[in-house]
Amino acid sequence: MLGKILSVLAAGVLLSQSSLFAAPDSEKQLRRIIEELQRENAGLVAELHAQNAALSKSGKVDPGRKQRLGRNAAAGKREKKVRTTVAAEKDAAAAAAAEEAILYKELGQGYLKEKQFEQAINAFEKALSFDPDDAAVCYGLGLLYKHQRNDNKKAAVYLKRYLTLAPLARDAEDVKYLIRMLDYSGTSYP
Repeated sequence: MLGKILSVLAAGVLLSQSSLFAAPDSEKQLRRIIEELQRENAGLVAELHAQNAALSKSGKVDPGRKQRLGRNAAAGKREKKVRTTVAAEKDAAAAAAAEEAILYKELGQGYLKEKQFEQAINAFEKALSFDPDDAAVCYGLGLLYKHQRNDNKKAAVYLKRYLTLAPLARDAEDVKYLIRMLDYSGTSYP
């Protein structure tokens, strides 16, 4: 049983050191490894409890008990190490996504300055794909859809999302009024 745990851990360590670790399939493999470790750990604990109960009834002492308890503790530590590695990789992926969002947001702002509105919309939508909770990008997209594409429905969607993300914004009342006008009109207006 310990050999199986060690082989699973070795596979997890090799996987965490590979460049494929950030791929979604690798994350699924790590989750499977963690689940298998948890099952193995639970099995060891159940086995120890059963043996302990049997020993208590018989009054005999099991000389290998301490060794099995030590292996069980080591398996738990390895499981914690794998979990920590997974968490660190998720944090790194989140940081990379946040950086991508900032870059696309800045790119969109550059396109706005150059009056390249379609490219700005594309860049802002890409930024939103990396950070869907960026209220400023939602606001900008709402205005771009209203004024550049005359798409009141999409403009209202982005502006509503803006208000959801920033309900206490200084311009919240103005945005609410604009949304009502967009919803009411159903057509574009200047």
